[in-house]
Amino acid sequence: KLQAVQPNTGKINVYPDGGDCEGSSFDVIDGCVDDTLVKIRRHYRTNNNDGEEKEKKSFVVQGVGLSTFVMNLIAVDEDGTPVGNDATMSYACNTPDVVAECERLRNDLGRERLASLYQRTGAPLHSAYALPQLRAFYATQPSSDVKSRINKWTTIA
Repeated sequence: KLQAVQPNTGKINVYPDGGDCEGSSFDVIDGCVDDTLVKIRRHYRTNNNDGEEKEKKSFVVQGVGLSTFVMNLIAVDEDGTPVGNDATMSYACNTPDVVAECERLRNDLGRERLASLYQRTGAPLHSAYALPQLRAFYATQPSSDVKSRINKWTTIA
């Protein structure tokens, strides 16, 4: 069974074994979408008297939507390939460096600016959100190789 998010660190197990895309979180997501489409097709099929399947009603899937509900970020390179598990973050992050970054931001911003930030975004300053996680990542990431490979951050959805 795939454990999608590591406890405490909030890192997303894009590649559970640290290897390639085989068996990745993306394979699980693809499998879920495929299973859903199979069930939809099955719902619109029926058997005739000869035991052969025939269409009950034709349909066309025009799109598939995904929502992850919570904050998650995955760094990808210029080809759109995830950089690796170390360059991921999620709502589940509660590492000391991110907690310290939250405290640093609270002190630097002060009450009024924090209130203004909350008013504009609707998100409190918390370790579950991207701002302190991204700041802590870039401040503490030991491998410049990882940072140098990041083209942009994206979400699972």
